[in-house]
Amino acid sequence: MEKYIEKHTPGMNMQGITHTPPAEELSTAVGEAEADEDLAFAEMAPSGKYSAQNLNLLVAATNKLLPLFEQSADYPTFEAPIEGVLPTDFVRVLVMFLGAVDSAITADAIDDEMSYDLQELVDDASLLQLSGRLTSLAANRDFRQFLKNPPEEEDDTEETLPISDEEALMSNEDIDKLFVARA
Repeated sequence: MEKYIEKHTPGMNMQGITHTPPAEELSTAVGEAEADEDLAFAEMAPSGKYSAQNLNLLVAATNKLLPLFEQSADYPTFEAPIEGVLPTDFVRVLVMFLGAVDSAITADAIDDEMSYDLQELVDDASLLQLSGRLTSLAANRDFRQFLKNPPEEEDDTEETLPISDEEALMSNEDIDKLFVARA
């Protein structure tokens, strides 16, 4: 019975008292979540043919923008060209930038033309274009201000007006009569 309880109700013993899961269970859960996240970024990764020179221009632009996200500007350069998908860790950084760019666009802090689509990064020309955008963003005063002081998110719930007890007790027929009388 005790083994059944342990198997089917993790964290409970025979007396129904809960205990915290062992560190290895938490470690396993964290590892699985990280693996799922890595898989998601790998699926987002664009694929193409990129020269090391143009990849490094994008790295230079990335390193200009990273400090604005309170990260060190030390993304490593590429030693060789890539024919295939961009590295997941690099895609992660580009997605972080894209999220901030799209939020800044929504808040009317920067122009729509600053956004980009990762799937369009298929060749050196698209890398150069993104490098230019990221360099421009790093120098953009409005974008910098947006990152320092992002607008507060608005609550999407509708505001309800208080209703009197009399209105709350009205039947559908009474409501219909009220609307007809107003028409």
